[in-house]
Amino acid sequence: MWGIKIEETDPVVTSGVVNWASHMCTFAYGYVMVGATKGINTKLYASIPATDVRKGWFLDAKGESPNLNRAQRGYLAEIRATPFTNVKFDSYKSVPNQSISAQDLLLMRVEEMYLIKAEALAMSGQAAEGAKVLTDFVKTYRDPAYTLTATTPEAVQEAVWMQRRVELWGEGFSLLRPAASRQGHRPSRLRFPAGSQLQRPGQLPRDAHPRPAKGARSQQGRERRRLQPARQQAATRASQQLMRPGAHSLFHFI
Repeated sequence: MWGIKIEETDPVVTSGVVNWASHMCTFAYGYVMVGATKGINTKLYASIPATDVRKGWFLDAKGESPNLNRAQRGYLAEIRATPFTNVKFDSYKSVPNQSISAQDLLLMRVEEMYLIKAEALAMSGQAAEGAKVLTDFVKTYRDPAYTLTATTPEAVQEAVWMQRRVELWGEGFSLLRPAASRQGHRPSRLRFPAGSQLQRPGQLPRDAHPRPAKGARSQQGRERRRLQPARQQAATRASQQLMRPGAHSLFHFI
């Protein structure tokens, strides 16, 4: 439905590795080629029926998938991809390990609309209607053998959540999706060791930053004020680069 159109000349592509494909596409050039591939939880993988085409989005316990062509299989052997690694996202123009990663980025897919509709019907008390929407979608497009026995609103919502986990895997929905169901699938359910600190990416623990002396702090403040105009100019140039015609324009998928 909606996405970001990427061109081969965009900075996000010419950077080489500072892009989405470098992290999530197993066949792309970037971090994934040195072992930073992303894989599915084995329990979730085991819950996907063999008749579901989405099971092939991931390598099985033997490191195989029916969705791969010869070039992809050879490349996975070359990088020694481990079982349950995702093969859901293809490389640009289906060429493994090329330096150009200009795949268009999907922001919203029509498949998600089916899942939202099914969940909304269930949450409004129309469990049978929600179950039908979910069943029709999965049977038609993903698993022809799919059956749903859920009859209560809560059970249908849980079935939708399961389908969301599989369908939208790797697309950035599960962790921060608020109040996913009445069963309490929320970020607050995450468990961290006692005494651990939740930090922003790249942020060091507070005690890792020694407090500067008073005179040094004043010097740092003057330096920040001196550099502020240059930083603002750089930000303006970056914004103009991003908004130039054809840079990262939103487009509509049919």
